Amino acid sequence: MKPQPRTGTPLSSFVHPSETTDQRVTTTGPQYRLHARWHREREQIILALRNGSSARCQRRARRIDLCCFSPEIRTAGDGRPFLVLNCCRDRLCPRCQVQRGKHVARRITGLILGFNSPRFMTLTLAHKGESLDAMMDRLYIAFRDLRKLPVWRRHVKGGVFACQVTRNTKAGEWHAHLHIIVDGVYFPQTQLKAAWLQVTGDSEIVDIRPVPDRAKIAGYVGDYVSRPNEVAGWGWAAIEEFAEAMHGRRLVHTFGSAHGVKVEDEADTREPGGGTFVCDSLSLLKWRAKNDAAAVATIMCLAAQGPEWAKVLVDKSDAWEHGGAVPSDTAVMDAVAQARVIYLRPETWVPPPPAPPAARQDILIPVAPNDRRRRRRAG
Repeated sequence: MKPQPRTGTPLSSFVHPSETTDQRVTTTGPQYRLHARWHREREQIILALRNGSSARCQRRARRIDLCCFSPEIRTAGDGRPFLVLNCCRDRLCPRCQVQRGKHVARRITGLILGFNSPRFMTLTLAHKGESLDAMMDRLYIAFRDLRKLPVWRRHVKGGVFACQVTRNTKAGEWHAHLHIIVDGVYFPQTQLKAAWLQVTGDSEIVDIRPVPDRAKIAGYVGDYVSRPNEVAGWGWAAIEEFAEAMHGRRLVHTFGSAHGVKVEDEADTREPGGGTFVCDSLSLLKWRAKNDAAAVATIMCLAAQGPEWAKVLVDKSDAWEHGGAVPSDTAVMDAVAQARVIYLRPETWVPPPPAPPAARQDILIPVAPNDRRRRRRAG
């Protein structure tokens, strides 16, 4: 068992706090660097879900908040180290969605390579002032009915679709679209427009065109899978509505002759398991913050293995730039052994992930039947 410390290092010594109006999203060094591209989006999503009215939203906020909190260093059977980032894999996590989109694009590329004559189709649903949940129900029902029409069956054998949701922040309106890659024969746009209007009753905006570059169009569709990071400008209430409306829905799926082919598989985003635990990254960063020579040397060697290692272990204050030299296997093995020694030091201690502050909510005070006290607000 790891020795218990007498005292601990304050969390603020190796994390980056992001101030907000009344709450704080505290980010560790690895999180800050791995999520740097989406820092503002991630912060707004976490705060919106944390202040949501449902327990499910609050659980998701906690999960996203802990994404990549303290990546682990593990070793495979041959002794080579690898990173386990401990990603949340939540659809609303910007970084995880980008990774998911890459996997989807790769799978779609493999799928449409077998299509004889792929075409790219877009179906747009007219806005009716309804909730996003109702709009999504209407969109999916309309697409199901469209696939039952004889005109569709004559022109389309199968395909794959991805759903995109946008929001007009000025008007406060939702807009839903389906982007579809179909395999079949020439489908006149006028006939597609009439069929879409028939099943929706009010929507006739459609587009269909041939696919000249299959890999490019697959990446285009995969990009829509990674779009939730654009919700940051929607406001907390809209982010919560989006999270609830999209929960449990298939945002990318196959149909017809392609039915059963997985284009969004959880196994793609699952991190490598197993191996032997060596050290968590925050333990090394704690000692680096104290200018410990062994920790600094270990970090510099391990970080030279690749960009992801550098993001996890190297802070801007290190003024370190990888010159392209890859450390030898012996040097890496020695660094792994030293990392384990540092982790097992009696003084090594990393504080647990901070608990999020409770959102303001009504608290019901138990009272006697004849007591006229009313409920009060917390905070």
